[in-house]
Amino acid sequence: MVPRVFIDRPNWPIPKRLRTNRKPSKQITQLKSPTLIDRIEQSLTWQTLLENGSTKSQIAKRAGLKTKRITELLWLAKLPRSIIEKIRSGHHDYAEWSTNQAIKESCRLYKINEVQETIKKVQKWKKLIAQGVHKSEIARREGYSRARVTQLMKLADFNPETLDQVQQSEKPITLRELIRIIEDKSENDMFTSKY
Repeated sequence: MVPRVFIDRPNWPIPKRLRTNRKPSKQITQLKSPTLIDRIEQSLTWQTLLENGSTKSQIAKRAGLKTKRITELLWLAKLPRSIIEKIRSGHHDYAEWSTNQAIKESCRLYKINEVQETIKKVQKWKKLIAQGVHKSEIARREGYSRARVTQLMKLADFNPETLDQVQQSEKPITLRELIRIIEDKSENDMFTSKY
């Protein structure tokens, strides 16, 4: 057996993790996370880009974010102008808001507005139908199918006071959920009247 001889050779490669003579690294600067108003301004800019033909994936690539996050942040552009102005001015009601809180509020307000606007439309349709206009004609004018107009017409008899109570809850009801509630109620009423 040949004995092993250890030779000190300074030219042996030393793993990077063991090297002590590293060059001093550049000082890492703290990245400041964007404020809510910065995010709102970004989302308004992105909304303009979308209206001018850009896609969310193109915007995401430029911003260095994922497309999903761009979609989330675009909700900020849908905040009512009055709230955006209060945030800009530093109003005390919005001083502690995070970006995610603002996105949730924007979604909530959008859902409420969607339901209210649809109910207003349905009330107009109800008057038109009373004047003799067919649902198919209303569907053609509005760009809906006749089946969708029929489905939305179920909202015509919904009690507005009940709607106000539902909308005041923390998680407002969506248009789809409201229609489902009305359909379930009418099915239950039909069931109870038959038996």
